[in-house]
Amino acid sequence: MSELFGIINNSLQRGWPLQEIYQSLINSGYNPQEIQMEISKFSPQNNVMPLQPSQSMGQKLSTFQMAPVSEKKTKNKWILFSVLSVLIVLLALIIFFLFK
Repeated sequence: MSELFGIINNSLQRGWPLQEIYQSLINSGYNPQEIQMEISKFSPQNNVMPLQPSQSMGQKLSTFQMAPVSEKKTKNKWILFSVLSVLIVLLALIIFFLFK
């Protein structure tokens, strides 16, 4: 299962129309051909063509921005690193005060 397949599946489960999912993924920098290929797995009879975003669609897309997974992974690594650093410092302080 590809990353795009997962994003599209999740978006469909949340009630997003295929056209809006397609446009949101385009806006997020994904390759249009790859998006089209993954969307066709969900609805082969309804090939999704690029849309000119309407005013209402543009407003909805601005509230639904999907960051590429690589950015999410980097952010998660920094959060994990920060939490572990705090835990190590706390452990060191506890050990210091116990054996003081």
